Amino acid sequence: MTSPTWKERGRRLAGPLVEALAATRLTPDAISYMGLALSLAAALSVVANQLLLALILLLFAGLLDVVDGELARRRAQASAGGAFLDSNLDRLSEAAVYTALIVLWLESAPHWWIGLALAALIGSLMVSYARARAEALGFDATGGWGQRPERLIIFYLALASGAAGYADIMAILIGVIAILAAGTFLTRFSLVRYQARQRGADEITLQP
Repeated sequence: MTSPTWKERGRRLAGPLVEALAATRLTPDAISYMGLALSLAAALSVVANQLLLALILLLFAGLLDVVDGELARRRAQASAGGAFLDSNLDRLSEAAVYTALIVLWLESAPHWWIGLALAALIGSLMVSYARARAEALGFDATGGWGQRPERLIIFYLALASGAAGYADIMAILIGVIAILAAGTFLTRFSLVRYQARQRGADEITLQP
């Protein structure tokens, strides 16, 4: 029996909240926008060096990110349009907090810390883009150790470390995100390239 993923654990924790929201008029899209608003508020808190507040806001944003999809499934309102909206808002949220961290570190942090944050930002976006583009072309590009739930958990730990005064540990954890994201992107890139070569070989074989 395999252990539950982070996403499955999140769904279980969000169960009571989903039950409560199902009795309201709030739509899944509205909850997605609320999550984005919390993420943007967290980004502003990071810029202001209010890392504990940023952590709390991001924890609530992460909860809403689980709730919107579960609520859509509960109400049988899940749709391609809703999934597209949620995915794009997730990318905006991620870009906002990493950009905020770069802005914070521009003033006094070592330059290589800024490089780590930039690498984490680029890697995170490329992981998502690789999967989206691969699936649009009919390939499979899932898996990897640096998916969004794992990156979020490490980012939470980074903010907690920074809020506690351990800035060096915070920078190291951001570096871990950058490494995991890069590794996941390269894994997906290689997987899709392999599938493309296999598809090409099959097409050649099938030609008369």
